[in-house]
Amino acid sequence: MPLQHIGFHKTIGFSAVTVMAAAVSMFSQQALAHGYLEGERGDLCVQGVNQSCSNVDPADTEHPGTFPQGGPPDGQIASATRPYDVLDEQSEDRWYKTGMSPGKNDFTWNIPAQHISDNFRYYITKPGWNSNAPLSRSAFESTPFCEIEDEGLPGNPTHECNVPERNGYHIILAVWQVAYTGAEFYSVLDVNMDGEPQDPTDPGDPTDPGTGGVINGDFESGDFNGWNVYGGNAGVDSYNTYEGQGKAYFWGDSGYEQSLDQTVTGLEDGTYTISAMVKQNTGRANTSRLEVSGYGGDDVYANIPHGDSYVEVKATVDVVGGAVTVGFYQEAPGNTNLQIDNVKIVEGGDDGDDGVCIP
Repeated sequence: MPLQHIGFHKTIGFSAVTVMAAAVSMFSQQALAHGYLEGERGDLCVQGVNQSCSNVDPADTEHPGTFPQGGPPDGQIASATRPYDVLDEQSEDRWYKTGMSPGKNDFTWNIPAQHISDNFRYYITKPGWNSNAPLSRSAFESTPFCEIEDEGLPGNPTHECNVPERNGYHIILAVWQVAYTGAEFYSVLDVNMDGEPQDPTDPGDPTDPGTGGVINGDFESGDFNGWNVYGGNAGVDSYNTYEGQGKAYFWGDSGYEQSLDQTVTGLEDGTYTISAMVKQNTGRANTSRLEVSGYGGDDVYANIPHGDSYVEVKATVDVVGGAVTVGFYQEAPGNTNLQIDNVKIVEGGDDGDDGVCIP
């Protein structure tokens, strides 16, 4: 079942979860949980949003040392080596992703056992990080994008931070440093930076902006799963991607024609925008374009420009009959490339250039 009510765009805040038993005696005070970022991975386990992890204590992820020089070892950053190994499971689809947009966002902490704080720091994964590898220091930017010196103020603080530009799935690592123990608390927040939540237990909504029903639209599978390929000048690799660890490419030492396409079905009739991030920077193609067909109208072509950076190419069509075919075509001389990533279908129109109808 979709969990859209849990997502948010600009404010992170969830109902408080009591993580300590009221009957814990004073002699066990040192074992009590201490604090966590609301909405982080373990918090959503307790709430039942993340599955098969209800035994975790989100406020108990404490580890000595200062991150990134110290702290928990790579592969155990989410659990902080506490007895919650499940938190260290890492893949593209393992965890619920909260919707977030770049820019100002509020981050709220739940601290049931107060300590004198030193600071709070927020790190984010790098563009192109490997979301299917165990979480490591190298996945994160080395400098926090937000740092709060709170001088030991009590309570459950909320921090306004400016989140950097990102696309798709990323992780925000929030670290709370306690002033007098030499330890830090670790919270891992899984986010979809395209602004909409994504639930891995949901079988999928073809109008969801995360995929829009496109199979392997970011080529993270490392192959052409879901796509039809016409010609021998196409491949998939992880070099110079727009986002993540996969992209499709066209290339030939001599002149070639190459295309690939995919038919997306199960759409409700209505207006959809098809988009992709593309780069055609080596050689100059005679023809390079996004092609949209099979939706109940004339074929639509959106030309792909030559340039040094990834650009978005898109087309908006009115689907009749519940299906649309998304394709890419290039006719080019030798030593000419095309790179394709993040192919999506989103319900609704777009005010940009929607391509040219070809009767």
